[in-house]
Amino acid sequence: MKKEVQTVTSLLKYKNKILLLKRSQRVGFYAGKWAGVSGFLEEGEIPEERAKIEIFEETGLKGKILKKGKVIKVFDKELNANVVIHLFLFEVKKQKVKLNWEHDDYVWIKPEEINKYDTVPILNRIFKILLKN
Repeated sequence: MKKEVQTVTSLLKYKNKILLLKRSQRVGFYAGKWAGVSGFLEEGEIPEERAKIEIFEETGLKGKILKKGKVIKVFDKELNANVVIHLFLFEVKKQKVKLNWEHDDYVWIKPEEINKYDTVPILNRIFKILLKN
């Protein structure tokens, strides 16, 4: 049986733009790909709280939850695991990001620009889930 891991992925919204982060070469997987803010959920943790921690660690920002998306499950070849992803959309009041070691770059994009970026798997799907009205 394949292992299962729980994760959180958050999109950050500033005005009409969404933050993409470019994963550094120092991360374990998907280096060089554009992503939202993600992290592994430890046993017993509340997904919303983990999302807030990851957002602050990876961007230096704090935000408020605008939307909690449905939980999605995917098989990730790179992790060789079934991944349960808790989705969140946060609104932030600042666009100045302080990156940690996990990312090399960031960009604020209009949602329709997502296809111009080489992203982690299913980020398009996450955009559709969290940004549809």
